[in-house]
Amino acid sequence: MLVAEGAKVVLADVLVNNAVLYAGYIHYSMSELPVDYWEKFMKVNVTSMLLTTQAVIPAMTAQGKGKIINQSSTAGALSGNVYGLTKLAVQGLTVAFARELAVHNVNVNCIGPGVTNTRATLDHYPDGKMDQFVEQLHLIKRAATPDDHGKALIHLASDESDMMTGQILRTDGGAFLLPV
Repeated sequence: MLVAEGAKVVLADVLVNNAVLYAGYIHYSMSELPVDYWEKFMKVNVTSMLLTTQAVIPAMTAQGKGKIINQSSTAGALSGNVYGLTKLAVQGLTVAFARELAVHNVNVNCIGPGVTNTRATLDHYPDGKMDQFVEQLHLIKRAATPDDHGKALIHLASDESDMMTGQILRTDGGAFLLPV
């Protein structure tokens, strides 16, 4: 979608951190969560974003601009499982890097999707359970599409978001509301 909108997609201009381990997710309770499962999720969903961001910082700070967009999830705010905790950690990384890199004109923001109509989600919520989950969670009574998140990504990668940093742009159909 970025290329279709005419964006120049170069690693040093825009970084989209979209690493995620979700397909085949097992709902362990926190008290029974195996440490190796915890470490696997942290490594893919958090550590990979840390290392990728660190890799582009020199180029972005040298040119005096850049956009870093992290993919999180509404699960970061709403769930108490390992997937949700990793997505909450992504939001924390977003804020930490935003504070550090703003002086270099590097914007660091985050997209926080809600339930999204993808094969992985449909596999995770079979037999119409995804629709039931959306009905309970989203104020807008439909699952999001990848295009819904792509539009938010385009906004965050564009000049229109130059005054945004450290923000979580929620594309979650109103699942998570936080007054200021």
